[in-house]
Amino acid sequence: MGLEGERVLYVSYNGMLDPLGQSQVIPYLRELARKGVRFTILSFERERAWTSEGKEKCAELSRSLSQDGIEWHWLKYHKRPSLPATVYDVFAGIRKASELIQLRQISMVHARSHIPATIAPDIGKKTRYHFYSPRKWKEMPSRLRTAWLL
Repeated sequence: MGLEGERVLYVSYNGMLDPLGQSQVIPYLRELARKGVRFTILSFERERAWTSEGKEKCAELSRSLSQDGIEWHWLKYHKRPSLPATVYDVFAGIRKASELIQLRQISMVHARSHIPATIAPDIGKKTRYHFYSPRKWKEMPSRLRTAWLL
C-alpha cells in the first residue's frame, strides 16, 4: 500500500463522539489501520464528552480504538467567544500535537479541515514530519496519494 508502518497523527476539530467522527473518521482510520498504518488521533471533544456519561463513552471508545491499534487523545473544544476560543484551541492543539509527535515518533500529520490545518504547520517548524492536507495534495508523493485513497 505504501503507508504500512507509518506513524500518522490525525488531527480533527470534529470530536470522535460526534456523528461525523463516528460515521466517517473512525471507520476510515480503522480500515487504514488494518492495512498497517499506525494512527494517533487528536480530536477536540464537545461539552458532552466532559460529563460523567461522556467520560465513560470516551474511555469505552478509547479501548475500542486501541484494540484496532489506534491511539486516541482528546482536548476540550471551546465554543465561545468564537475567535478567542478557537485561538485557544489552536494553541492547545499545537502543544499537544508537538508532544505526541515527539513521544510517538510521528512521521506524517493528516489535518482534517481548516483548524487542524492551522495547527499542523506550526508544529512542523519545531519537529520533523510530513504534513499533508487537501490543499497540499499535489505535493504529496504519488505512492502516498495512492495509498491514502485506499
